[in-house]
Amino acid sequence: MTSQRTRPGPVDLPLQEKIRLFALAEETAHVGHWRWTVANDHLYWSDEVYRIHGLDPGSVRISVETAIQSYHPEDQGAVRQHLQRSLVTKKSFRFELRLLHPDGEERRVLAEGRCELDDAGEVEALLGVVQDVTERRRAERAVGKSEERFRDFADVASDWFWEMDERLRIVYISRRWSQITGLEPSSLIGRTRRELASDPEAPGVKAHLEDLDARRPFKDFCYEYTDQKGRGYHWQLSGKPIYDDEGNFSGYRGTGTDITAEVMSRRAEQAAKNQAELANRAKSDFLANMSHEIRTPLNGVLGMLGLLLDTELTEEQRRFASVSRRSGELLLDLINDILDFSKIEAGRIELEIASFDLTSALDGIAELLGQRAATKHIDFGVFVSPEIPAGLQGDVGRLRQVLLNLADNAIKFTDQGGVAIEVELDRREHAEGQFLLRFDVIDTGPGIPAEDREKLFKRFSRLDSSSTSRHGGSGLGLAISHELVTLMDGEIGVESEPGKGSRFWFKVPMTVDGADRPETPMQRARKATAGARTLVIEPQAVSRRLLERQITALGATAVPAESVAAARQVLADEKRRGESFSSIMFSDALPEPERQALAAEIAGEKRDGQPYLVLCALQTGLTMGKARDLGFDDFLAKPICPGSVLDCMLRDTMAPDLPRRRELTAREGGTGEDTTARTRVLVAEDNQINAVLARTILTQAGHYADCVANGREVLEALNQRPYDIVLMDMQMPVLDGLEASRRIRKLENDIAEIPIVALTANAMKSDRDRCLDAGMNDYLAKPFYADDLLEEVEHWSRAGQ
Repeated sequence: MTSQRTRPGPVDLPLQEKIRLFALAEETAHVGHWRWTVANDHLYWSDEVYRIHGLDPGSVRISVETAIQSYHPEDQGAVRQHLQRSLVTKKSFRFELRLLHPDGEERRVLAEGRCELDDAGEVEALLGVVQDVTERRRAERAVGKSEERFRDFADVASDWFWEMDERLRIVYISRRWSQITGLEPSSLIGRTRRELASDPEAPGVKAHLEDLDARRPFKDFCYEYTDQKGRGYHWQLSGKPIYDDEGNFSGYRGTGTDITAEVMSRRAEQAAKNQAELANRAKSDFLANMSHEIRTPLNGVLGMLGLLLDTELTEEQRRFASVSRRSGELLLDLINDILDFSKIEAGRIELEIASFDLTSALDGIAELLGQRAATKHIDFGVFVSPEIPAGLQGDVGRLRQVLLNLADNAIKFTDQGGVAIEVELDRREHAEGQFLLRFDVIDTGPGIPAEDREKLFKRFSRLDSSSTSRHGGSGLGLAISHELVTLMDGEIGVESEPGKGSRFWFKVPMTVDGADRPETPMQRARKATAGARTLVIEPQAVSRRLLERQITALGATAVPAESVAAARQVLADEKRRGESFSSIMFSDALPEPERQALAAEIAGEKRDGQPYLVLCALQTGLTMGKARDLGFDDFLAKPICPGSVLDCMLRDTMAPDLPRRRELTAREGGTGEDTTARTRVLVAEDNQINAVLARTILTQAGHYADCVANGREVLEALNQRPYDIVLMDMQMPVLDGLEASRRIRKLENDIAEIPIVALTANAMKSDRDRCLDAGMNDYLAKPFYADDLLEEVEHWSRAGQ
C-alpha cells in the first residue's frame, strides 16, 4: 500500500513575532497604518506613520487636527474634505498630497482610508494606511523626463500622433491633438476612419479608404471632419501600416496636422477676392448709373430754378426758389461725395481752392436747416465774427459739407433748446500768410458719454444703433467730416457732457485772396448802425444770444429781455433815464396777446418813427404787408443768420443809401387781405423738403397747416388743438403712420373720427390696403400734384363736417 504524501500546513507564529514582522514590512515598504475612533476622537498611528511624518514613534501626542496640520497649508482643506465626505457617505477615500516634516522638508504621501461600521451601520472608526511615495515619484519623474524629451521632439516635429488597430479603429491619439483642436480624444477613440469621413464616397476620401484596406502607406491626405456640435475641421494625415513579430497586420501609426486655419484663410482670401471683384463691378455699374440717372434730372432742376430766379418774383417766391436751388446744389454735392468716396479712401480727393463769401455760405445753411429746426420747435441760428476778413480762399463746398453734417446731427439729436453755428477767428499763429478759423456747432441736446465720444468719427458708427433707433443715417457723416477737415490741414473734435449738450468744433487754416475789395455790407453797416440801441425780446436762449451777438457785431447795442414783463421793466428804466431804443425786436415765441399789446402801446407812443418795431418770426408766407397789419414796421425771418440781421438793421430810416439783400419791393407785398385758413391741416412728414412742399401748397391755397415729424407728435398735436384732417406719412421714426392711425381710431373722443389721408412714397396696391386696414380714409402716392393734394383736403374736410 502506497503512502500518500501530505502538503505541510501553514506555520503558526507567535503574536509578537507577527507584530514584529508586520512592523518590519511597514518599514520596508514605507507604509504605515492608522485608526481614528470617531466616538472618543482617538487617533492611533503605527510607528511607520510617525517616521513618515518625520517624528520619533510616540514622541508627541497626536490628534486628527495635528495630523491635518502636518500637511502643506494649501492641501489641508483637501484632507478635511476627504475625511468629512467619508464620514457622511461611509465610502472609502484616497488622496496623494504634500506633507511637511518639522524641519521643513516636503514629502509626497499617498493616504487611503475606509469606514469601519458598528452593528447599527454607523461609522465607528476610520482606518487606513499612509505611504511615503516621494522616492517613487522622483523615480517616475526621472523616467518621465526621457519620455517628455521624446514627446517634446515629437510635438515639434509634427502636430500629433495617432494609432489605429487592425480593424482600422482609432485606439490612440496624442495629447497634442486635444491642445490644437480643443476636442476630447473620446470623440475619436473607437471610431473607424470610414466613420470619421464626412463623405466616404467623395473621390479623394474613397481613394484613401482603399489605400487603408490595401495596407498601403499614405502621405499628406487632407480631409474635413465635423464634430458633434457641427464645427468643421481640416486635417492633413500621414501614416504607415504596422505589423507584429509574426508579420500580422496590427494597424496604422502616423501623424496629423491641423490645417483648418490655412484652409479657411485660403477660402476667405478667395471669397474676399471674388467679393471684391463683384463689388468693384457692381460699384462701377451703380456709380455710373447713379451719375447718369440722378445728375441729369438734377441739373435740369437746378437750371430751371436758375431761370426762375431771373424772373420777377415776390420775396416769398424768391426765398422758396432759393432754398430749392440750394437744396439741389447740396444734393449734387452729396452725389459728388458718394462718387468720390473711393477717392477719399485712396487719398486721391482734391480740394477746390477759390475765393468765397463766408457769410453767404452760412446764410444758405441757415435757410436750409432752419425749417427743420422749426418743425422740432427748437432754435437755430448762425453767427460770424466781424473780425473775419473778406475774400477768404478755401474749398467752400467742403466747409459747407462739414458744417451741414455737424449741424444736421445736432438738430437731429436735440429735442429742446436749440442749435447754433458760430465762427470765430482763432488768435493762435499759424503758417505764414495763414490764419485759423474756428467753427463751433453748439447744441442743447442730451450730450454724449465719454465712452461713446471715442467712436464718433469712425465710419458706420452710430450712437443709437439699435433696431429701434429714433434717428436714421449711414454713420458716415462724421467720418467724412473728419477726413475732409484732415484733408484741409485742420483738426476736429467734440466737447460734451451728458445732460448739458455738445459742442462739435473744427479749425481750418485760411488765406485771403489779397485783392482790393470795397467795403463789405457788414463793414458799411457798422458805420451806419454805430450808436443804435436795440431791445431784443426773445424767450428762446439760442436766438436771444445770436441776436445779441449779431447786433453787437454790427456796431449797435443790444439789450436782451426774456419776456414781455422783463421788456416792460427795461422800457420803464430807459424812460426814467431819458433814453430810448432805436428798434425793438419781438419774437414770435412770445405769447401773442402780450406781444401784440406791448407792440400797440409802443406804436402809440412813437416819435419820429422811433422805435422801429420788428417781428422776428419763422412763418411761411409772412410778408412786409402782413407784418404791418400786425402793427410792426419790419420782420426778421428766422433762423437768425448774419444776412437776415443785416437786412433788418439796414432799414430806410438808418441807412437809406445802403442796399438791402431782400427785395425792397417786398415792403409793399402786403395787401391786408383776410388770410384766415379755411381748413386746419396736420401734416405728418419726417422729410423736411416734403413737409415744406405740402405746407406751402396748403397755405397758398388758404388753408392752415402744421407739420410734425413722427406719429407720436401727431398724437400730441391732436390733443393740443383742433384739426380738420391729417395727412399721414407711412414711414416715420419713433412711431410710424400706420400705428399712429390705429391709435387715433382707438381714442374715446371726437378725435377718433378725424379724416386721415396717407401721403406716402409706398405706391403698391398692398400699401394702399395696409393704410385702409390701419383706419386711414384714403391714400395719395408721392410724388403728388398740388391739385390732387388740395382735392383730397377739400373732399375729406367737407366729409368730416
